[in-house]
Amino acid sequence: MAMLEQTVDVNVAPDAAYAIWMRIEDYPRFMDGVTQVRRAGENRLHWHARRHEHDVEWDSEITESVPNQLIRWRDLEGQHRGSLMFEPLAQDRTRVRMRMEFDALPVDKEQALTLRVAGDLERFKALAEAEGAGGGAKEHTDGDGEARQDAGRGPQAWLRNQFAHWDDPIALVRKVSDEVDQLFARFIGRPIAAKSGEGGQPGKWMPPVEILQRGEQLVICVDLPGISRESVDVEIQRDRVIVEGERKETPQPADAPGFRRSERSYGPFHRTVPLPEGVDPDSAQAAMHDGVLEISLRMPTPEQRRGKKLDIQA
Repeated sequence: MAMLEQTVDVNVAPDAAYAIWMRIEDYPRFMDGVTQVRRAGENRLHWHARRHEHDVEWDSEITESVPNQLIRWRDLEGQHRGSLMFEPLAQDRTRVRMRMEFDALPVDKEQALTLRVAGDLERFKALAEAEGAGGGAKEHTDGDGEARQDAGRGPQAWLRNQFAHWDDPIALVRKVSDEVDQLFARFIGRPIAAKSGEGGQPGKWMPPVEILQRGEQLVICVDLPGISRESVDVEIQRDRVIVEGERKETPQPADAPGFRRSERSYGPFHRTVPLPEGVDPDSAQAAMHDGVLEISLRMPTPEQRRGKKLDIQA
């Protein structure tokens, strides 16, 4: 059987992440193509989904569950099985690790499954963090009619909410068709090598980005190893930051001895990072150290985020 592993770091505590994942009625909110999930007995679930323009149904079984730590399941037809682990990283921060074993698939279908799982995890992250930012526990009713509470809690996380859907891979694929190869590379976990196996993939690629709040600054970090400052252009617009440039490949003589296999990507790169409303583009500063481009901008004050109240004139 083939294996797939994906992780996502969620800014809620493990008990909150576990409780939200156990709400099966919410699966259509973050699982691509899933239209309904209902309980079909103790530890059994019946699924309805839309796949390749066809309606499909199947049954699965939860084979093990350790509250706030682990969920294991299997498809009753024996085509796949998997597990979810909820690993505490810090206070109110959890790494959700999904592992799946499934029957071998053609390469294109395996890549599509990889993207779909990555998208599901990112949408779960957005859902969990949105509920966690709302503060307090929320009561729901499970499939057996028993009321219970979610553990979502915490103060308003303005920055997380602003950027909750940035990395939705499905949306990116639809919007930026020329970056599809890099999206596959990103979620599969390795760059896509050239078909010949003798050089990195040419053409556009997409360096990874990290966004964080540091005091009163919004900081955007872009990984650009092996690229000089002179090869990078940064443009700040009112609502976005654009980073682009090129990683050039050192020419190799055709008759050079030995062999070469590279998984690095060469050629032009491009990232567009949307800015939340109220960030001051004129405050932007950029620096590059040890292959990391760091762009900082001043965050809006609470007064700026609330907006201005106008008096209505007679």
